[in-house]
Amino acid sequence: MACGPDCPVCGRAIFCTGGSGSFGRAFAAELLTHHEPARVTLYSRGEHAQIEAARALSDLPMGKRLRMRIGDARDRDRLRVAMDGHEVVVHGAALKVLASGLADPDEMVKTNVMGTLAVLGAAWETGVQRVLTISSDKACAPINLYGQTKALAEGLTVGWNVFGFPRGTWYAAVRWGNCLGSRGSVVHAFRRMLRAGEPIRITDPRMTRFWITLDEAVAFALLALRSMRGGEVFLPHLPATTVMDVAKAVAAVEGRAAPFECVFAGAIPGEKVHEDLLAEGEAPRAVDVDAFVVLEPAHLSLPRAPWLGAPAKPMRSDAAPALGFDRLRDMIAAVPG
Repeated sequence: MACGPDCPVCGRAIFCTGGSGSFGRAFAAELLTHHEPARVTLYSRGEHAQIEAARALSDLPMGKRLRMRIGDARDRDRLRVAMDGHEVVVHGAALKVLASGLADPDEMVKTNVMGTLAVLGAAWETGVQRVLTISSDKACAPINLYGQTKALAEGLTVGWNVFGFPRGTWYAAVRWGNCLGSRGSVVHAFRRMLRAGEPIRITDPRMTRFWITLDEAVAFALLALRSMRGGEVFLPHLPATTVMDVAKAVAAVEGRAAPFECVFAGAIPGEKVHEDLLAEGEAPRAVDVDAFVVLEPAHLSLPRAPWLGAPAKPMRSDAAPALGFDRLRDMIAAVPG
């Protein structure tokens, strides 16, 4: 995204939770290369991941403006200290693996729900201007604990405008699909299987997913920060494809001629065959403004202009525009590792 007079990050201090993860590092790299933030603070609890992130980012054009802060997104006292003096917060810290929700449900709730509440409160207490929570399509019509915790995180983010909006702190969220090439993604899993000479394990050949690249996710987060008026959930227009096609594209990039060996293991507990990005029940309060879809709050009235646009339609992965195989293969080829 080119900088301009309405750039949401230039000249501002930016704070990112989950900062040493895939999105946080990509977000910081964009800011430190193509923008002029006053500083970028990456906040996370993994000191080794922070060291790796600092090594990768410190030589960028604005690398001297990078700050690393150790801390837990659940710790409101620590957040208040680390967040002080920042104008923009991007909240990306989350536990995301479905199996974690099955094995350690209390930990997922503590991070995804109580951690979000801590971030929202600390931002309000320190006078942050804009807070953007990174959500997921799993939050839409959720059927597993991860999705339920992300739905609660979205609801808390929108609801905190009751406290923040009168004092100049605006809260909004972005909701997108699978981030292609992020840490732990299916692309990396399929690569490991192929390189180890193992069959690719696929849950269900019918399964479809929305896809977004890390670069696209970063650009969309910046667009949401620039556009937000408070209380919205922003949704990008995303293509979708089957997980089977992803496996085929990974095999093509790895130079494995089709057919390759597959094992169909069946969906894991709580996993949908098709994902929703905008549910049928949400569509009446959503508008399509061409560049994105805006989901307005259900039970919150704010003294700001409403979003105007075309009526939005439900968005489901098996009915979304198809991601062409050539494009999918090129996207996967660009994923490091």
